[in-house]
Amino acid sequence: MPLMRAGRFEREIDCVVLDKDGTLIDHHRAWFGRYDDSVVAVAEAAGGGDALRRALYRALAIDSANRCFVADAPNKSLKIADHALMATTILHQNGSEWEAAHNIVAEHMLPRLTAPLGADAIRGIGDVGGRLRAWKSAGAQLAVVTNDNRAATLSDLHILGIDDILAAIVSADDGLP
Repeated sequence: MPLMRAGRFEREIDCVVLDKDGTLIDHHRAWFGRYDDSVVAVAEAAGGGDALRRALYRALAIDSANRCFVADAPNKSLKIADHALMATTILHQNGSEWEAAHNIVAEHMLPRLTAPLGADAIRGIGDVGGRLRAWKSAGAQLAVVTNDNRAATLSDLHILGIDDILAAIVSADDGLP
């Protein structure tokens, strides 16, 4: 088992398990634009105005004025499907029939959020590849566990250049508990 150092601590570590967004890549850069575009498209498709957009921003913990997510919001760790349910609920609470609200979110939000990110949206936090390769060369197994969908996750990890060094990748749509 490799001996690894984190600050002043040294521990024997078999496997390092990392989240993707906010740990390996800049979460705001990767996701803010997609969520912002989704809110605008959903509100427009629902025939809503500023009040509906504000309700969606608030529910999804989006700070549209500062172009980022609310820092202490627990919903950043939710699955995309959970965010879609939240948006559907907001539309329903604002007068849309449930089925219509569901269809609007399915058509105007989910495609934006589930498509793989482009290389321009992926920015590693520090030297991700160098750091992970050093851990791997020290003998640690590496894994990524994320609430994102597998196809998008694989694309993101490939853009970061680390998809070939991971022992395991677990994503939201893998069917695991």
